[in-house]
Amino acid sequence: MSDAAAIRRESWLLGGIGFLLFIGGLWQQPFIGFESRFAVFAQEMLRHGPGWFPTTWGEPYPDYPVTGTLLIAFFSLPFGAVTRFSAALPTALAAALNLVILYRLLAPHSRQWAFVALCLLVMTTTFLAEARAISLDHMVATVTLLAFYLAYSADRSARPELRRWLPLALILGFCLRGPLGIVIPASAVVCYYALSSQWRALLRFGMQAAALLALMWLALLALAYWQHGADFMHEVVRMQVAGRMETRGRPEPFYYFTRSFGNYALSYPLAALTLALLAPALLRRPRGAALQLMLMLAAAALLILAGLSVPETKKPRYILAATPMLAALAAWPWATIAGSPASRALRWLRATLEVLFAVLPLLLIAALAVIHRRGGYDDLPLLLPCAVLAALQIAALIARLKLAAPRRGAVYAGIAALAMWSGAALVAEPMLLRKHDSSAFVAAVEAERRAQPGTLALFGMTKDGAAIKYLVNADVDLAPPSPQFPRDAAALAALPRPAYLVIGADAAGALPESALASARRIASGQFNGEAFLAFYLP
Repeated sequence: MSDAAAIRRESWLLGGIGFLLFIGGLWQQPFIGFESRFAVFAQEMLRHGPGWFPTTWGEPYPDYPVTGTLLIAFFSLPFGAVTRFSAALPTALAAALNLVILYRLLAPHSRQWAFVALCLLVMTTTFLAEARAISLDHMVATVTLLAFYLAYSADRSARPELRRWLPLALILGFCLRGPLGIVIPASAVVCYYALSSQWRALLRFGMQAAALLALMWLALLALAYWQHGADFMHEVVRMQVAGRMETRGRPEPFYYFTRSFGNYALSYPLAALTLALLAPALLRRPRGAALQLMLMLAAAALLILAGLSVPETKKPRYILAATPMLAALAAWPWATIAGSPASRALRWLRATLEVLFAVLPLLLIAALAVIHRRGGYDDLPLLLPCAVLAALQIAALIARLKLAAPRRGAVYAGIAALAMWSGAALVAEPMLLRKHDSSAFVAAVEAERRAQPGTLALFGMTKDGAAIKYLVNADVDLAPPSPQFPRDAAALAALPRPAYLVIGADAAGALPESALASARRIASGQFNGEAFLAFYLP
């Protein structure tokens, strides 16, 4: 078997393992947080059929193309309903494909570099959390890495026909995320062509990307106007472009550079440190092929961080496209070049990280013990995660005793990645679910409404805010005149009766006694992370 064929086989194997990690344990989980909106999109599509835009409350939603919703609905068809497992499948597949592409990009230079980079990618906090959720930004991250890989491989493997797939990658990115789905992948490819001094190819690709962006954007606006009118078209412009660029507060041009150390640990801090140690070698000419690739990946990551720091709207998940590049940079100590001026410092960094990786399961066990004792999570089952982490710590000890030093680092990295996954999937997610799971409360209210129909009133909520968490758990359409969104006692008094009032415990305590004088409490529980009450108003 040729080396290229072996790398392809290894990449699919590692991608398959990653897919199992990204999807494992999601079967029985409820929807919480931001992903509730995407679950509602898919629920309404399954009930009413596909359309050109996703919908909530039966109304078109302007902020996202419909492609992500179509994928979720498609994967949900075999289950007959939208579950967290089916909804997360497209994202898990995209994240697994990200692993495949990154391994193929780096492995021809160094298999150990490639494997450790994959492990650091899995260990990166936001990458792992988003890979196990509904995340369009994860899909754009995969399209971005794919576009870079196509441009790079077309030259490295002397297959210029690979460049023909670049426009299709950009079109896919737009279909998934709108204009950002073209801008982010295109920026990575521009960095590649600029740093390889291919100015003609850069000009050609830049013109292609600009033309595709203009054509796809005009087509989307025309579709919005044709389907839902001028007002909706203006909302598409505001939500996807204009609203993101508004400057209401103080500009933060270095937002992602300074605030990503925690959200993107370990990759981002280690990438920054590695770049600092490697700077003299990167600036010297000539550079080897691996160092040149490092420089291109660093430039692409920096451009993504800088470019996405410009818009007013900033969220950690927006820079997911830079994560594979950051992981590759962070893993460079496992592929250092002999004779590099920074090689001694990089060897020291590698040795330090290997010690950290080797004892990470033990450190996580200690952290779990502290959480269990002091964090108010006494009822959280920790036997399984502690058993898994203990087994991983034993595996690290065996590797220390049985394996030669050059091979230990990759094994330690793999053990650390599995340990981080165990902490996320077996501990962090159950803790979040315990706090934010609203399904039991909503089910109790809806059971009462089925037995005796009445107007649903969601006090103090907005249709695009907390009310989405109610809608995703209701499993039925909620159309006017129900629900209503009263905000004060006067609006409560004007509700059509009978009515079911869903209200926060604090808000209920602040109402005049007369507002709920005739009300009968029918449920209490947790909703969207807060204590809520439900009343029947005859």
